Amino acid sequence: MSEALWQRRLDRERQARKTAERLLTDKSRELYQTTVDLQQALAASENQRRLQLALWGSGELIWEWHAEDDLMRLHHFSSEPGVALEEVLLWADWIARLHPDDRGNALQAWEEHRCGRCEYYDLEFRMRREPEQGWLWFRTQGRAVERDADGLARRITGTCKDISRQHEAEEHLRLLAAAFANNRDANVVLASDRHALQANAAFLELVGIGAGELPDLELERLLLDADEQCPWDHLFATDHWQGELICQRRDGQRIPVELSSTLVRARDR
Repeated sequence: MSEALWQRRLDRERQARKTAERLLTDKSRELYQTTVDLQQALAASENQRRLQLALWGSGELIWEWHAEDDLMRLHHFSSEPGVALEEVLLWADWIARLHPDDRGNALQAWEEHRCGRCEYYDLEFRMRREPEQGWLWFRTQGRAVERDADGLARRITGTCKDISRQHEAEEHLRLLAAAFANNRDANVVLASDRHALQANAAFLELVGIGAGELPDLELERLLLDADEQCPWDHLFATDHWQGELICQRRDGQRIPVELSSTLVRARDR
């Protein structure tokens, strides 16, 4: 075989090897990109899973409203991977679920946000999930994510959460506060540094001061025992204490009183 023939064969083998190497490189790149895409997809899926668990744990649902069909899309989440329920209903049907006393405020707040007069939609209202169920308290928050040239919302999205337990606790505290304020017995709350934090009207009347003077009240000169001393050691050493003392009013009048005290400890003690 001539040298020229060997050279042509060698060139063909070199070209074939280069082609094979190029194909192998391209396939390696494709495999690498596929691996990267898969890793990114898995990371996105894991982030979505964490978000789903967070929403499920907090009891929140995500809602979306679209102007073109006037529909509310409610996304309920589960602890099971990939399990989510979408409920679709007309905006009017959503409003119909609200308590009659809350619909007016809900519609007004919605219209102000839809027209761009307020930046956020944030409202608490009573609502029934089902017609036969009782009223529950919800808080919904949202924001327009798309507006048209006139500034009208085209798409609004947000979250909604059942706050019935929180609302019940707040109402319970409100009732306790009302009972404290309107109690005919004189009541005062003291901090650990012996300063008065709160007092009802009966206490202010007993001492002869106004509400604005309460922070400056010197209890050491207000409640005195037979030795003309305030029994701090007894009040802060026992959970409950009861005894007879003398109340030194602001006008100098001395009134015998019966004091009952209860020590409220911090939860971590």
